[in-house]
Amino acid sequence: MRVAIVGAGAAGLVAGRCLAGRGHEVVVYEQSRAVGGRAATRHTHGCVIDHGAQYVTTPDDVPQVRRLVLDDLPRTGLVDIGRPVWTFDRAGRVQQGDARRNAEPKWTYAEGLDALGQRLAAGLDVRRAAGVARVQRRPGGYRLLDATGTTLGEAERVLVAIPAGQAVELVQASDVDAGRRNAALAELQTVRYRSLLSIMLGYPQPPPGTLFAGGTPEDPRPYYALVNTDRSHDVSWLAIENDKGPARVPAETLALVVQMSGAFSAAHFDAAPEHLAARAAVAASNVLGLDCRRPLWYEVARWRYALPDVTCDLAALNRDHDGLSFAGDYVAGGRVHLALQAGLDVAALLAAE
Repeated sequence: MRVAIVGAGAAGLVAGRCLAGRGHEVVVYEQSRAVGGRAATRHTHGCVIDHGAQYVTTPDDVPQVRRLVLDDLPRTGLVDIGRPVWTFDRAGRVQQGDARRNAEPKWTYAEGLDALGQRLAAGLDVRRAAGVARVQRRPGGYRLLDATGTTLGEAERVLVAIPAGQAVELVQASDVDAGRRNAALAELQTVRYRSLLSIMLGYPQPPPGTLFAGGTPEDPRPYYALVNTDRSHDVSWLAIENDKGPARVPAETLALVVQMSGAFSAAHFDAAPEHLAARAAVAASNVLGLDCRRPLWYEVARWRYALPDVTCDLAALNRDHDGLSFAGDYVAGGRVHLALQAGLDVAALLAAE
């Protein structure tokens, strides 16, 4: 079976890897030059910073993903962050986090979390800078075209593995069976995403013993990251990238990733980088209990489709699919392991035909 996959995020890549492993001919089309979606890494100012997803977990209830990450993919450079995530509320009160979740390993790679996408893509025919704008139903399958109408390829089956909003635009522009279009749109249009502004800030390393919020003289900074629990703060997540390994950040640097709340990100999505960095630095000061107002450097990443707040049903979306299937984090939730599981699930559906 010839399968075209639109989108080289976690779900699309793992589905392609699974199908190719079963002997199917797979081509992945990705509009950008990067693979892995939000499992993304930026190299800046001598630092290696994960500015989208922060790590991948392998809970016992997703054994296929556990086996994929720990056994099937190369383990070279795979590291457990090994430090807990604590919480904070609207008032900035810092408390210990969920003990069960903190007991789970938090996996990343020494070279950056984008290594996950690169390892999933290894051996696949991934065509980068090849954005699919529409598909046409043809005898025996589909033709894929870019925005200029140029044919990118043909396949018997098409798996659309891009964010739901982009999938809606693709379906609306495509020449497909009307019943299939309407059924897909009925599911996809229920999905709702939060946008995300991810702001990277660099500072001189604080002196030894500097107390962070929640710290004690015996343990000045007892966490790797802080997550907001009540969705009432401008910051949703604040992480210390130094904790991901000695090669990630120079010894003299403190590197923060400040991810802003959905409300803040929606209101300021197109704001100037200097404005966003200033707001993030003040917010980081309030959360960490340090003076973070004057970073040495900053970078901004903007994720239009970051975290799905409302998901849809994978089985309903792919029922009577007529060779046009869908997968992504919007059928499971915004965590990397759930997107991987969604890709494995849809690949199993296709392979079973």
